[in-house]
Amino acid sequence: ELLLMIQESAGFFFNLSTQQPSSKGTVTWPRKVVACAAAGHYILGSTGVGQLDVFGVRDQKNCQTLTMQGAVVSICSAFGGRAIVASEGSLTCLDPVPFERQVKKLLLQARIADALDLLNSTFGPEDPSRESQLSRLHALAGWGLFRDL
Repeated sequence: ELLLMIQESAGFFFNLSTQQPSSKGTVTWPRKVVACAAAGHYILGSTGVGQLDVFGVRDQKNCQTLTMQGAVVSICSAFGGRAIVASEGSLTCLDPVPFERQVKKLLLQARIADALDLLNSTFGPEDPSRESQLSRLHALAGWGLFRDL
């Protein structure tokens, strides 16, 4: 799929195999986007004022907003889902936290619904590893709830 900018601050997904717009929702930034890139399961976009917004590809929700030193001038994807962000004041490498570590932290805080949301946004219904990850999440959540009795 391809993210096409349809306005200065909004983009939609286009499916290259069907040559039709994707069923995914649009991605909307608060202001005009000056730099945009995809890295791993994320879309990064900057409005150029030192703000970098990170959206999930699967659910198109804003996962995180980062403040950079100066205006962002360029974003590119790198190996392993990383992103390199160049701003007027710095060069930053963004490295995603592994899924397993995120789930473990959420379950230690008894945030089972959030862990399930993370699983759903990371693994689609047709993903072959979804079932094993869901079984693992259920087991860890069960042990966490049992521990708190």
